[in-house]
Amino acid sequence: MLTTKKKRRATGAPTTSKKAAKKARTQSTTKRKCTCQNPAAAVAAPPRVGLMDMPPELYQRIIHHFVLGSRNADVMRARGVSRIFDTEIQAELLWTCATRDEFETQDMLKKAPSDWRTTILSTMAMSRRNSGMQVPLLLVIRYTVRAILDYKLAHSPAMEWFYSKTTCSVVFDHKWETCTAAYAFRPSCRWNEFSALDVFRACACVAVWTDDRVMLAHFVNRAPNPRALNHASLFVPSLQWAAARTGDARLLQDLHSVGVLFRHADPARVRYNHQSPMIAACRGNRPEHRWAVLVILASLFERGRCENAHRLQAEFLRAIEYARATPAGRELWGLLAHPDVVAAYSPHLGRALFPLCTRRRDPDLVRYLLERGVDPHWPDRVDERHLCEMPLQACVEARDVELVRILLGVDKSHPARTEMIARECQRVPLSTAVRNNDVACIEALLGGGAQVRGYTEPIAGQPTYFNALHEAVQQQHIEAFRAILSHLDVRTIEADRLSACESLPTTIRVGNIEMLRLLVDAGCNIHGTWSPPLPVRPFTDAGDADDNEDEYEEEQEPRPTRSQKQRQQKTELRKTKMRIPRRYRNLERPLIYHARRAGNEEAVVFLLSRGAVWEYPYDYILQKPGESADEVEERVIKVGTAALVRDRKAEREERAAEEKRATRDKLEAKRAKERTRTRAKRRKRWGEMEWDPGNSEDGGDADNNDGMDG
Repeated sequence: MLTTKKKRRATGAPTTSKKAAKKARTQSTTKRKCTCQNPAAAVAAPPRVGLMDMPPELYQRIIHHFVLGSRNADVMRARGVSRIFDTEIQAELLWTCATRDEFETQDMLKKAPSDWRTTILSTMAMSRRNSGMQVPLLLVIRYTVRAILDYKLAHSPAMEWFYSKTTCSVVFDHKWETCTAAYAFRPSCRWNEFSALDVFRACACVAVWTDDRVMLAHFVNRAPNPRALNHASLFVPSLQWAAARTGDARLLQDLHSVGVLFRHADPARVRYNHQSPMIAACRGNRPEHRWAVLVILASLFERGRCENAHRLQAEFLRAIEYARATPAGRELWGLLAHPDVVAAYSPHLGRALFPLCTRRRDPDLVRYLLERGVDPHWPDRVDERHLCEMPLQACVEARDVELVRILLGVDKSHPARTEMIARECQRVPLSTAVRNNDVACIEALLGGGAQVRGYTEPIAGQPTYFNALHEAVQQQHIEAFRAILSHLDVRTIEADRLSACESLPTTIRVGNIEMLRLLVDAGCNIHGTWSPPLPVRPFTDAGDADDNEDEYEEEQEPRPTRSQKQRQQKTELRKTKMRIPRRYRNLERPLIYHARRAGNEEAVVFLLSRGAVWEYPYDYILQKPGESADEVEERVIKVGTAALVRDRKAEREERAAEEKRATRDKLEAKRAKERTRTRAKRRKRWGEMEWDPGNSEDGGDADNNDGMDG
């Protein structure tokens, strides 16, 4: 039976050295546990040394331990991968990147989220480790935070950290979003840019940002030059910029009443003041900033005119974009539709019509802008990717006939722009209306001057050909087909005739006899295109065509000395020769050829009933009135065969002549090249001037005797 050995209780008697050491270790561990469990009894531990309080050499070793590579992107990738980095370490990593490559760090800060950028940069500005660095931007932030803290302690000691972060957001965001952070991480060579006014200017911006009018009045009154707060510096924006950024229309109105300008008066300083008040007010396209935008826009006009509208491109383009993205009122559009603004920014105003025709449908406002001269079809070079954003295309897609008529000027509210419609902007809308089988939109587009057939602007280097009638036939939309065909004059206008004739083979291929009948009734030719053109009506006999007597060979009178039999045989032969018509070259095949090739018997029967024949062109020329296609084919088979033989022989002769001409041209080019080479050698050898063959009587001998003359 197994027995367990019981442990003896500690009696405090003296033990050996090993037992004493073990007991001492056990007692020290127990004391540490008790100390941790009872904080009051614990001894105050010495303050830990933070990362910001370390010497720079030790800090660099720790930071470079986390750097994955030699590029700044690798450093910030370490921040994204690791979870142990706090705000201070992130700020120091950013500082390390700045010391290595400041321009790459500026790009990283520009692309970073605004909240993260504000937190990191405020930590850099307020850290104790960076307090000794005389960087102008960090000095502005540090002094501004101290001034705000002093003011809040004297008036309302609360929300100090909130105001410090707001200061950083005003200054840093203004700097990085405008790409002017060239002096952020190194001492500025323009030290005179930093002054006490920057601190007062930043404090005033924070007061406007937090809507604290008492604080604003406090810092404005204490500033050495209060009017200088209305001008931006290299580091801090202006007071009107902060008012525009917060949408404070009342403060903007007060500033404008005392003569403050809301535009760049000095073009040389534009590079430091990228964010004007207009751009700041329109940032984010907030509808509640509408009155602030209106006040700034009205300040750009002097005595009802804006003669320098072309110089304020940034302001007006941003205002147009704001009006395009938000439900702006008639007051704002009334200023943007001023004749001076329309003359300078008509294409951009035309783009702004798109939301007014789609999601914020306002026909009255669209008509008002068009009456002021805004062009809905901007004359920029467009392609298929941008045509979907055109107002007319959107209205046709939505089948909004009222807006289509307004945009085209069909309702006579403003002059129609037929030349722009015919050039490029109508191809996709008319095709869309045909695809939707929307007769009303088709009537409006064609009534506004849209072309049925033509070429659009080149896309990817190649012009695009279109034919709306052909598209209607392909999609078999009979209503759209009738609407387009009713606007064509096939018998008189050549362009309309080509548009209709191009659709004839497609009607046979799709098997729509009704469309084929409409085209033929409209005046389309079913007999093809020939050179020279076929006569309008078939001949009853070869001698009946008075105006085509030269097309046939003249008949020779028989000699009276011949026998009767020989005279009869030669007479028949001469008659056969006389009936062979002149040669016709085919440029476009007859319609019955397409019908027979497609196997459309119904189309073949219809074409034969409309005067088509089996073999062109000689069956058509020699056909008599009332004679069917089968009868004329049987009657003129010998003449047709002889004509075909004659045509093939003529084609062979033409082909041989063409080959001979090409060979002769090639030989002449070779000889000319040899003569040029010979003249070059002669000039190089004898230093003579170029020989002119036109001044020589014998060109060939002159080249051979040049050496003797020399």
